[in-house]
Amino acid sequence: MDILKNTNRRKYKAKKFSFQAIAKKCGALGATVATGRIIFGAVGDESRLEYTVIGDAVNLAAKLEKHTKSEGVRALCPAETFETAARQGYRPRLDVAPARSSRIEGVAHPVEIVILAP
Repeated sequence: MDILKNTNRRKYKAKKFSFQAIAKKCGALGATVATGRIIFGAVGDESRLEYTVIGDAVNLAAKLEKHTKSEGVRALCPAETFETAARQGYRPRLDVAPARSSRIEGVAHPVEIVILAP
């Protein structure tokens, strides 16, 4: 029960900050999201238990997060992820840049990306 209370407190505190406020506090902030099949769960033993997520989507998201720096943007995602979100009703509050092909370090093929926040 304490874990739930703690989580709810963190969620409440997170709601107090705007994206701009967080970016000011943290400096340059790069965010991304990717979709795909993943495996998640707790690993370890009683003395050290950690939660982890693995899969191609997780690896791509990590590489895209690094790519935000070379693009000089705050948020981006693969075009496929953006299209999936749009089909499910997502409507961005800001104009997004049209999808374009980009070479991502550590990815064998070019990735179509959408800039969500310049």
